[in-house]
Amino acid sequence: MINPILYLMAQVIGYKFLLGKGLKFNLIHVHVLTRTALFALFLKLLRGTPYIITEYWTRYLPDSLSYRGFVRRKITSLLVKKADAMVCISEYLAEAMIQQGLKNNNYKIIPLAIRTGQFVPDVPSEKMQVKRIIHISNFNNHSKNVFGMLRAVKRLKMLRNDFELHMVGGADKFLKETIEFARVLDPDGKYIIFHGAKFGVKLVEEIRKSSFLLMFSNYETFSAVIQECLSCGIPGVVTRAGAVPEYFNSSSGILVAPGDEDALVESLNYMLDHYHDYNKQELRENVIRRFSYEIIGSTYYQLYKQLSS
Repeated sequence: MINPILYLMAQVIGYKFLLGKGLKFNLIHVHVLTRTALFALFLKLLRGTPYIITEYWTRYLPDSLSYRGFVRRKITSLLVKKADAMVCISEYLAEAMIQQGLKNNNYKIIPLAIRTGQFVPDVPSEKMQVKRIIHISNFNNHSKNVFGMLRAVKRLKMLRNDFELHMVGGADKFLKETIEFARVLDPDGKYIIFHGAKFGVKLVEEIRKSSFLLMFSNYETFSAVIQECLSCGIPGVVTRAGAVPEYFNSSSGILVAPGDEDALVESLNYMLDHYHDYNKQELRENVIRRFSYEIIGSTYYQLYKQLSS
């Protein structure tokens, strides 16, 4: 209980500091439950200040199995119920939260905003002799199924030899086991190449050098990585997992069933010969129309005005 108490104290101190600067608040926007919303509920009860919640977390999905604990569930349910709006980044996540008993009369679907001004296509170049497949994640095998993905890539390597898989990211607790698994399949690291975590310009550079994105997730609430690659004009081979089909269709690449390694091998084999058929500018324009800062910012602004007036 010590950390939640300290967290709440820090919120109170920060709030008093801002009041001391002469600021007043018409609305509170909470990101990611649960403890973040406790002070917002307190201010609503004390001062009548409305608050909204935006949730991204996979915790509520049936595949995740991490939304547990009697006290946590009761408190979370109260916080969601009292919010003036409950924003989710996908229909899939909203349905999962409702199924968990998290009721609110004003659920809204507002996707993540993508930095389309940063994730931009490269200048068209000649077809690469060695094609680059990129995978970007934290390498959590339970959610991202990286082991199944690597097994499929090993099978693909038995069919053809004109590609490399570039692995970007990897949280510390998942990175070592993923590298060990990959080295069983590719002892010399000739076609499964690890780059570590990349951010900002360096991440954009890795994406722009790639032929297409590979994601073999078991579940997703949105997947910003997919949209960032599309914004760079890079198509994908991704799973029909969770919210992905809400924002990705055949015009953006190939969808395969989660866990279907046979279908993944077949799709990768096809995409290696056809990734250049996708129009980079069209892929990018689809992202701009739906997920640019201007679009998502305007949507939130309208919600703010509605609730704080």
